Amino acid sequence: MSEIVVGMVAQLAIGALVGSAALGTDQSWIKFLASTGAILLTFLAGAELDPPCSDRALSAASRRCSGWRTGSSRKRSTRC
Repeated sequence: MSEIVVGMVAQLAIGALVGSAALGTDQSWIKFLASTGAILLTFLAGAELDPPCSDRALSAASRRCSGWRTGSSRKRSTRC
């Protein structure tokens, strides 16, 4: 974990001192790779979700919120 933190701090410091133009971050292929990585990361995060479990948790949360307004104190489990 400490290697990651040190690497991030070093990258930020070098980027601040040298500047983005010297590092070549304005090139189109770097922007393409960054965009592709962001889309892939978003897809993988969405693939980790379990839709039936998410639906049950959302409906339980909405029941709890509506029960709070009406004064109901029933508790339901949302474990999947």
